[in-house]
Amino acid sequence: MKKVLALLAGIIFLISAGCTSTSDSGKTITEQAFPALFANVVDISQMASATYTGVGYQLRLNYTDLTADVVISGLRTPDGTAYPTISIKDIPWTIEKGAIIVAKGRNLTPEMSGFANVPLFSSFEMRLINRVANDKYIPGIVFSYTINNRFNVMSSYASQTMFATTVSKSTADNSEYKSVQTVYELDFNVETGRLKITMRNSNFASGMPAFDIVLENIPFTFAGTKARWSIDAITPKIGNDPFAAFPITDLSGELDFADDFELEFNCNPVTMSGSFEVEAEGSYTFVPEA
Repeated sequence: MKKVLALLAGIIFLISAGCTSTSDSGKTITEQAFPALFANVVDISQMASATYTGVGYQLRLNYTDLTADVVISGLRTPDGTAYPTISIKDIPWTIEKGAIIVAKGRNLTPEMSGFANVPLFSSFEMRLINRVANDKYIPGIVFSYTINNRFNVMSSYASQTMFATTVSKSTADNSEYKSVQTVYELDFNVETGRLKITMRNSNFASGMPAFDIVLENIPFTFAGTKARWSIDAITPKIGNDPFAAFPITDLSGELDFADDFELEFNCNPVTMSGSFEVEAEGSYTFVPEA
């Protein structure tokens, strides 16, 4: 019964979020488009990689048969191959804890037109989390797959919004301040390998005014379905102005697309005694109450 209720809730949510709903011989089906994703493609055989933008996905979820159809467009690999539209059908899917929709399969042969060497998808996985925050649909979505046992592909949105529990520890009096109000906006420039983090409504102590703090030009790398970043020191911006009075050091973090988020740094405001050790942890399934 719980599984049936979860499926029905998912159908209602997708329709309310603006996804199309169709009926095929009495079957309940939803369709969603995920345009303009990036794809990080690693050539295992040559230890080469490339990251592209403009990769699109169409997702068709059959709630009756629990199968998914995925159409991929704009995909390229580092060896110079540019694939035409790829259609993969009848991928089994389930709902995992946290209402995460997971479609996965192995050794899948897609349908392609006008392409002589149809690739084999040695493995395929899609994770989708249907999030709504402040009446806005901001899904967590990641596609990860291997083509011909040679190319590992990870694909998601370059801009991500994360909610987290932020804990700030003062070295002056060893006190802790906890908040769930800071919203973390992550903008990955996949062409330059640099990350911009906007921490909206952030503060580090009780009674401290909340600011929108911007951290720019942070180097990052991809590893599997994760992005990792670190930098020794950075001057934050408030508005468009550098704010040297709030120097930030030892910043590091990682995002597992459609999974978990972590960020930590030290801040030593010149107008306050002591420094603050800040840690933020969140996930795509966590959305604080308004």
